[in-house]
Amino acid sequence: MKKALAPSLYVDPPPALQRVFGDPPLIGGERPEVYVEFFRFIAYDAAPTDTIGWLLVKDAVDLSWEIQRERRIKASIIESKRSLAFRQYEFSLIRARCERELRYHESPDENEVNGEQEPQPVPMSEDNPAFLTAAYNDGSFDIDAIDRRIAFYEMRRNAVLREMERHSESLSRRTRDALEVLDGEFSEAE
Repeated sequence: MKKALAPSLYVDPPPALQRVFGDPPLIGGERPEVYVEFFRFIAYDAAPTDTIGWLLVKDAVDLSWEIQRERRIKASIIESKRSLAFRQYEFSLIRARCERELRYHESPDENEVNGEQEPQPVPMSEDNPAFLTAAYNDGSFDIDAIDRRIAFYEMRRNAVLREMERHSESLSRRTRDALEVLDGEFSEAE
């Protein structure tokens, strides 16, 4: 079950940064509201407090979005190739049947050898694993290219996530140092 954040917990970048970020990088049927919700979830978890933090959140969201897009494209290619393999198989069955019927009508006596008829192919259902295998074989170049892009995007996203962690630690350290200075000044004033 999908957990939705309460509207009061949504985190949006400051208006000036929203203008810099512009429209979400969407294509095709990708829905802006899904992107915005995803952005808000990541921003909520990352809790950016400055411009650098927001830029890192934007990069992490966009790279994650690209990864998901590539995975959808990969699945679409595989499904398309699987469907094509099944349609080609169906066509081959129809063609074989037509060829048998044509041979039978041209010379019916030659079609039976020793009283036996020519064996009929066994039909396969569309969900037969052979068609998925054919899809992977036929689409291997595209699938491999997508897998390389996904790996590249994941490396970049992981680097951004590490940078977010370093940035957060740096902010914490600066805040702690500033508090120690204030504590020292307050103690001296007493």
